[in-house]
Order: sequence, then structure tokens, then C-alpha cells
Amino acid sequence: LEELLQDDDKQLRITALQAIRETEDARFRPLVAKELRAADDSWWLLTAEGAAEAVGLDLVARARIHVAALADEAQFRLRFHQLLWVFEHSGGGSSGDPDAEERRRLKASWTAFLDEHGDALLEGRRFLPTDPAVKHLIPSTMEVHPPRR
Repeated sequence: LEELLQDDDKQLRITALQAIRETEDARFRPLVAKELRAADDSWWLLTAEGAAEAVGLDLVARARIHVAALADEAQFRLRFHQLLWVFEHSGGGSSGDPDAEERRRLKASWTAFLDEHGDALLEGRRFLPTDPAVKHLIPSTMEVHPPRR
């Protein structure tokens, strides 16, 4: 499996991640984290997410990987959607992606947020999108709706 993850063929790497998910072997954690960082499409990313969860890479560690890519225009939407678990929400919408300056600000804000609230998130805490602790984490071009009650 380690050799397959070194292959240039993305499909072979995805297949290896699927197999790793079945093993639930924590020894694969660093390799899976590397794949999670490298993923550049939704299928690869979701497969890497599943493998990461199976090998014990916690939610906040995975979120940090996604946050690291937020400033990248090509990665923003893919990565931001992987962070929505932080919110108690019923959906949302978008009028486009934020500009480069806002993406950099969001990356810094998310990093600080995870530093401050990471332990609470690991304990199951989720935030309403209207909570002052998270309002600055939502791009100006997007909406995240609170749950319907």
C-alpha cells in the first residue's frame, strides 16, 4: 500500500486509500495525512478523509490540513466545505469564492479558531453560524444557515 501511495497514478493512490481505510491501521496515519494534503479533487479528498478517520487522524488535525489550503484559489471551495462540520447548520449558499485577501484572512482566522477551540471541538462542541466566535470564519460570499427549529 505504501508503494501505491507513491505512484503518479491518482487512481492507484485512491485505491490504496480505500484499502487503508479497511485496515484501520494507525501506522498509515502520516501517509494518509500526506494524501489529504495532496488531494485536489472531491473524490480523492473524500477518500482521503475516510482513510484519515479510519486510521485515527482526529477532526481537528484534519481541519488543520484543510485550513492550510484555504488561501489557494483552486483549493478554497473544496477545503472550506470540509470545515462545515464545525457549524450547527441546515445548509447555506454561495455567490462565489472570496478574493485572495479574504482567503488569506480566513486561513489566519481558522488557524486561530482551531488553536482556541480545538479541544472543545474534539469533545463534540459545534457552533451556530451566528455565534460571534465563528462569524468571521464564513466568507462574505457565502451563507451558512442555522438549524431550523
